[in-house]
Amino acid sequence: MGCFCSIQQYPKLIHSQRTEVASMEKSEWTTEDVKIMDTLPYYWGEMSDEEAETRLLFHQTGMFLLRSCPMNTKSWRYDSRTYIISMKRFEDVVSLKLLNEGRLYFLGEETHHPRFQSIDKLVSYYTNLPSTPRMLQVPLLKRVCSLQELCSFVIKRSFNAQEISKLRLPNLVKEQLCT
Repeated sequence: MGCFCSIQQYPKLIHSQRTEVASMEKSEWTTEDVKIMDTLPYYWGEMSDEEAETRLLFHQTGMFLLRSCPMNTKSWRYDSRTYIISMKRFEDVVSLKLLNEGRLYFLGEETHHPRFQSIDKLVSYYTNLPSTPRMLQVPLLKRVCSLQELCSFVIKRSFNAQEISKLRLPNLVKEQLCT
């Protein structure tokens, strides 16, 4: 079975692959949050730890997916309204709790972790970290994306907001890429 950890403990997983950490922090997810999740091509809906491990285990290190806990989950780790990013890490699958604070999203329960205005920005940040190997590398997509979605993903992954504003694109497109 995969392991559950906080971001702060993530580097330790390189040497210790079977760490389990209780996360007592709760997030309040709105109907709007749930609708946004459903639009993300790497959001798989309700999925158990075991199913996430099965889907990711034979993929490359850094492959990830976003999921929610099954509604019947009664676990000390999370409740049924918990969203999780599960990722392949060497020979194991690691799960990180996705939290929100108002309209800001972050991973783990540490207060110093960066907050983001959207889940896409959070994913973009962690896929573009300069460290090697990067924590999140390639999303495991649940559905085939449109060319527009794929282009947006690549642009967001390749450029920061300031660089996007300098691209020769219509202003409306720039605004959509920066949100």
